[in-house]
Amino acid sequence: MRQCTREELESLNEVMAQNVEPKQLKKALKKVKKRIEAEEKAREEDRLQREKKRLDASRCAGKRPWTDEELVLLRQAVNKFPGGTIERWTKIRRHMNEKRSEQEIIDKLKEIKKGGRKMMHRPPGSQQGQSAAPEWSAAQQKALENALKETKGVAGVARWDKIAEMVEGKDRKECIARFKELREKVMDKKEKVPTAWPLV
Repeated sequence: MRQCTREELESLNEVMAQNVEPKQLKKALKKVKKRIEAEEKAREEDRLQREKKRLDASRCAGKRPWTDEELVLLRQAVNKFPGGTIERWTKIRRHMNEKRSEQEIIDKLKEIKKGGRKMMHRPPGSQQGQSAAPEWSAAQQKALENALKETKGVAGVARWDKIAEMVEGKDRKECIARFKELREKVMDKKEKVPTAWPLV
């Protein structure tokens, strides 16, 4: 909305009170108009700059790598809300704790559809471009299973420290990652995911 400042209004009133010629009045009005247009242009440029920053931030968020936790939540949501579900993408987004936009979810599912279901089953702790988790020997696997049974009564970090001590050649992080990987495999079997996913 175009507005004159108080000083400009007073100046125009003075010009009009002096019964000046139309040319002088037109000149005074032109000056006010020029100032208003400059302000409007500055506001528009500021708005466009803020919009550009918002879009840039949105694009950066879209390039953020997907974590294993997000992929697990996405798989669960796709099974829970198959194609044809009312407000499907909104519900999937809520199931994922709104960590991703609906467009990011749709894009990721299209990417998965292109690459095949294997993209949904990256080993825990591995990201795109990173190597998979270290190999586990049969002895280490057995030691981990025994350690998990023996430390049921221990809570939190202390439990994983104790488990790591009982599994030769593995630290706490590796034991946790291996446990998550095994738990994921068990969940996959329980879910009995159909061969053809209703992805998009």
